[in-house]
Amino acid sequence: MLTYFISDLHLDARCPLTTNKAVLRKSFEELYNQFFLPAEAVSIAGDIADDDFTFVTFCEFIAEKYKQVYIIFGNHDLTVRGSFGDVDGFMKWKTTEDKLDYIQIALLAYPNVHLLDGNVVDGFGGTMGMCDFTYDRYEGRPYDTVGTWHNEWYDGRHWNYMGQDPIKIWESEEAKMDDLVKAAPKVMLTHFFPTQLGIQDQFVDTYKTAWYCFDGTKFLEQLPDTTIWQCGHTHGCIDTRWMDKNGKGHRIICNTLGLPHETFPFAMFKEAKIFLIDIV
Repeated sequence: MLTYFISDLHLDARCPLTTNKAVLRKSFEELYNQFFLPAEAVSIAGDIADDDFTFVTFCEFIAEKYKQVYIIFGNHDLTVRGSFGDVDGFMKWKTTEDKLDYIQIALLAYPNVHLLDGNVVDGFGGTMGMCDFTYDRYEGRPYDTVGTWHNEWYDGRHWNYMGQDPIKIWESEEAKMDDLVKAAPKVMLTHFFPTQLGIQDQFVDTYKTAWYCFDGTKFLEQLPDTTIWQCGHTHGCIDTRWMDKNGKGHRIICNTLGLPHETFPFAMFKEAKIFLIDIV
């Protein structure tokens, strides 16, 4: 099944904030023509939109473009505070759980849109993932990335999820990934990226990198070398192979559209079609 892999659409930054579907769909059509490739399926590794109406309307739109659509939540999709989570100064959603429940129910109207949250569909297995706070390189000094998560990081300030306990959230996502790799999916999706993807040079010596990634060693080692791991969150276009201790090479890909002001070479990778992959 020919599949196009992409993530981090950040539609709130690219489209009007409106509940007018016709206006939104016109904007989506422009983005589709510019940034998507025709295929049988599309796999989107999170960060579709902060706003739930935009999220669901886009899923309705993209379901008409591909026979199968596989998506996971990204950290921005969990937004309920600030950003696009407020309506006229009042909280639209009290908790992230409320918002995610609404989206999951709304997507039942589109049977070819598969929201992966710890489950496998057609060989595609996925979950959002979470940072495990093990990355602590900061100019050679340790830094309290757990303690500062609540005040310094987007997720800590804009989610209201699982009591805002980041360790509890990590443990929940870790358990989902443990179960997923046992199923040996053809494609493994997470939004947060395994450090085996590689840390981009500009992010190596910043403590904030701890909030983007997790050590994926134990998960990758359990997967066959035919599994493709798709991730997002770090805005870049990366196609790499990581060798585990048993000599298995694992392909890890990240093709993020990102924010409009970012200048990494998305268009070059699109033209090369390296993220257009036949999943057999």
